[in-house]
Amino acid sequence: EDFDKENVLSLVEKLSEKNIIHAVGLGNEVDINMLKRSGQMGNGISVHAKDPKQLRKEVSRITERILIPTLTDCSIHWNIEGEIYPKEIPIVGGVTTTYLLVNKTDIYSNRNKEITCELQCKLNDKKSYIKK
Repeated sequence: EDFDKENVLSLVEKLSEKNIIHAVGLGNEVDINMLKRSGQMGNGISVHAKDPKQLRKEVSRITERILIPTLTDCSIHWNIEGEIYPKEIPIVGGVTTTYLLVNKTDIYSNRNKEITCELQCKLNDKKSYIKK
């Protein structure tokens, strides 16, 4: 080995603060543990191709991840009181539907107020805010 694994992983961790880092391994002598840790620490994924002929297929998994962002851990916050349905906000294909049930008194008392909500999700495992 010509490199220090911990220094490489430390660099991946530092760079992942503002970037998503994917890890690609090619061949039979790949350190699978380091490959996986690099992908996880980089908030990306890791792929391994033992044979160069498999490389295109494996790298396409990274391309899919880049082209189709992943939203997770979503929550929604309204500026009026009410009950949100569903409790867990499902994201399917980048789309979600959620409802806010509000009683008549709250609607009447907020009739001159702009009703807004804030959706908070993780985009590819990084905290993100989407305001509406």
